[in-house]
Amino acid sequence: MRGTVSYIDPPLELLINNINLTASEANVSACNVLRFMLVYLLCQKENDALDKNFDNKIGISSKEAKRSIGSAGGLSCSIFLIRTLQPLLSEASKTLEHQGEEGNTNIIFKFICALEDFWDFFVAPRGGVLDASTYSNETNDLIEQIREALVTSVETCHITDTEKKLMAIVRSLLQDGHFSENLSKLRDDLLYDYHINHHSKYKAHIFHEFMCAEASQTSENKLLEGMRDNNGLAFTPSLRTGSISRLFRKVDIPKGVSQHRPAHATIDYAEIGNQHEHAKCNINADFAVIFSARSHAVESDTNTIETNNDFSVFDRSGFRRTVTASISGYGKTLSEKMPLEQIFPVTMVSYAMIPPLKDRAFKDSVDFGRRIKHNWEVSLVNFMAPNANINCKDQPNQFLYGVTLVMNEVDNCKEAKKAMAISLVAERNVIPAMRNSLMKLYEDKVLSAPNDNDCSSFVSSLEKLEAESDSSASLSVLLEPYLKMGSSPWVDQPLTNQAKTFERSSLEFLVESLTPVPLSLLFVTALLEQKIVFTSQRRSSLVSLIVGLRSLLCPMSWSHLIVPTVPPSLAADLVQYPAPFIIGIPLDNKESMDLLKVLPDDITLVDVDAGRVILTKRFLHHSEVSNTKNNDELNSVALRSQVLHLAESLGHVIGVYQSDSVWRCDSPLSDSIVHVESLRKVEAAQKVARSFIRELTAGLNTCCYWIEEEVHQKDIKAEQNILFDEDRFLHLKELRYQDQYFSLFESKDLEIAGHNSSIKQAPILALRMADFNLVIETFLRGQMISSFVSSQDKHTMPFW
Repeated sequence: MRGTVSYIDPPLELLINNINLTASEANVSACNVLRFMLVYLLCQKENDALDKNFDNKIGISSKEAKRSIGSAGGLSCSIFLIRTLQPLLSEASKTLEHQGEEGNTNIIFKFICALEDFWDFFVAPRGGVLDASTYSNETNDLIEQIREALVTSVETCHITDTEKKLMAIVRSLLQDGHFSENLSKLRDDLLYDYHINHHSKYKAHIFHEFMCAEASQTSENKLLEGMRDNNGLAFTPSLRTGSISRLFRKVDIPKGVSQHRPAHATIDYAEIGNQHEHAKCNINADFAVIFSARSHAVESDTNTIETNNDFSVFDRSGFRRTVTASISGYGKTLSEKMPLEQIFPVTMVSYAMIPPLKDRAFKDSVDFGRRIKHNWEVSLVNFMAPNANINCKDQPNQFLYGVTLVMNEVDNCKEAKKAMAISLVAERNVIPAMRNSLMKLYEDKVLSAPNDNDCSSFVSSLEKLEAESDSSASLSVLLEPYLKMGSSPWVDQPLTNQAKTFERSSLEFLVESLTPVPLSLLFVTALLEQKIVFTSQRRSSLVSLIVGLRSLLCPMSWSHLIVPTVPPSLAADLVQYPAPFIIGIPLDNKESMDLLKVLPDDITLVDVDAGRVILTKRFLHHSEVSNTKNNDELNSVALRSQVLHLAESLGHVIGVYQSDSVWRCDSPLSDSIVHVESLRKVEAAQKVARSFIRELTAGLNTCCYWIEEEVHQKDIKAEQNILFDEDRFLHLKELRYQDQYFSLFESKDLEIAGHNSSIKQAPILALRMADFNLVIETFLRGQMISSFVSSQDKHTMPFW
């Protein structure tokens, strides 16, 4: 390819001068050419030499070669100074000069945020990217002087009022005549260093050849015609639209750098919001469904799953969907667009129904009213089922949320005779309102006089609905008063409160079901995106536990398969699913009990009723972090050991926050009186989990580079990419453990200024790389961290 296109080398000074020309063609061209340079620096290897890379068609030297970490620091720091910090310094100087002590707090706060970014990204001792490269003694002296000025201005200010304190810090820096001068000198020195030590290699690299090829095919390039501007400088070359996209398709990103697509680049949230505008207005169910079955054979029709004389294994029984009603405005709108049979497939009954109870010792005390008069068994079950009415995986309503009132009639031998169920279903999590509605219905139709705890009359009335000419309307009329009663607590509250309340309740369910160490083991396993199976004889608990686990993972999000209650007919296939999943298997049928005996060895089992977590023997992704291809088994054993160690340590922290007297009972400062509050247990688990994730991702933004092609035409949407420097991120993890990488300002000051820094000054939960290297590297291989990187704002990155 070399020599086939015209050689183009725009002056670095011209590129730098043009990046501040807003919305101009020169600005667009300069930014795109600089992006080629930056991508080269992020991919640069220590053994890169002149002409070497033309022998490799993908433009990268051997993947085994070591990356030159920090190469992109100098150029990106110069651009940050030119485009962000120095303009804000000038504005801050003007506002203090013209407005005196008061100043414009908005400008001051922006400048404070820029200073924190400058510190985090570039000049923090050991942690700043400039410390990862070698510079001249003069440049190192400048960096040290700038650090000293920043630290001195912060540490010598003892004003308690935050706004006045930040104002005083800025004034102190501005009064230091050398600070602004040193920033300008640092900018020039870093550009000079790039030009001397890196630019010649870039011009000899195939990345530069790619840039020349893009420029040579653009007729707008006056440079190719030898033309000059009024100052005698060559024009910045225009690159073909899509040049950055083609660059990424040609190159092979080296190990230590990962490529991500911003989450908002492909998702049209406005369109998603429009599709569900009507759904958001309802605070209760959208649909109501009645299911029924008898022990005798049922005539086959479209609503019949399968005929069987014994429907105790309910997903093989003769259950039928007898009546379906749309009971909300959104439900009626949706039912006009698609048949109810499509909204509620025949498999819905597998999620909504529950078989008769098993015989247990102390059944009267254990079942808590589920067994009532005349051999009726009553259950009120929460469920979540896949939503067929979705257009994309990012759509918020991936599930149908439901509550079912199930009435099973059994004979004296505990064999099922008849079953009747009424389900309320919605596309949003309004389980609290739906559950309250069915509770009111049950209390009125079964528990109150004259029914006297007998379901027979109520079941008969539901059976008669099927024979009515307009059964859907009759069902709506029946439910209307109870839906109003169920909705009444939520009428004056925000629409999201029900989901938040249920999430909070689910988290409490999770914390009460698992003690701190098993809970931590589950939490870490989920963070590493492994296969997880929940088991319990209580179906509603499976829904709550999985919702609670997802809440515990925030702000991370689980993007893999979730099935809170798996029908027995699907369970055997789902546990063989090759990708990560979280599923719930109810232990109320023989098939599920038998399946647990032969689970694959790459599954972590959560036995909810026993309160234990059995960790997988074989981890997903573990082979991707191994340095030796033939050592997978040993690597998996080591990873398992690290996970157990981490879970034990994290569980101890949660335990101490939950009940200091229990978890520090051997301490000479601890008394023997134990106080454990349920609310405190939930808050402790949530606080420790959030703090751990915050520490685990601390500094992540400082390692991300937003690469987006600048496009002059407004109607063209450019491709967006994020390059994540994993090598530097791992280095920061070790520095955090050593307490050597921290923010410049205190967290409370940054909060007032509007800076959302994840780099706290007290890294209590930082991990030591020597002890947990496989845990952190496995975490980096998952989709969870990729989605988290993709969700970050470009303005929080050192280059955008």
